[in-house]
Amino acid sequence: MIIGTRIKELRKKLNFTQAELAKKLNISKSMIAMVESGAQSPSFAFIMLLLQQFDCSADWLIQGRGEMFPEKHDKSLDEAHHYRRELIEMFFKTAGIEDCELVLKLMERIIQDYPKENKQ
Repeated sequence: MIIGTRIKELRKKLNFTQAELAKKLNISKSMIAMVESGAQSPSFAFIMLLLQQFDCSADWLIQGRGEMFPEKHDKSLDEAHHYRRELIEMFFKTAGIEDCELVLKLMERIIQDYPKENKQ
């Protein structure tokens, strides 16, 4: 399944129309349609908006693995996750687009290469 299909699946799970999702993310409805159809790949910023707004799994959204919405862990893990997310957000707010794209590619590579037995 391509990422556009997963974005469409996420949108439908959240009971949003393309127009409603576009408004929530402050992007155009045509951008949502193009990404969902596979006519255009989502930008890193688009992916980050989805992850931040809807707290879905990055592994599921980017790679199609795991659950759309992973089960919540204990509070200390949630706090650590929140701190990491804040660091990531801070980086992407201040970094240039080329640096953001490079980090996304690196993250995708790490996820692909990370042994499944180490994932918990």
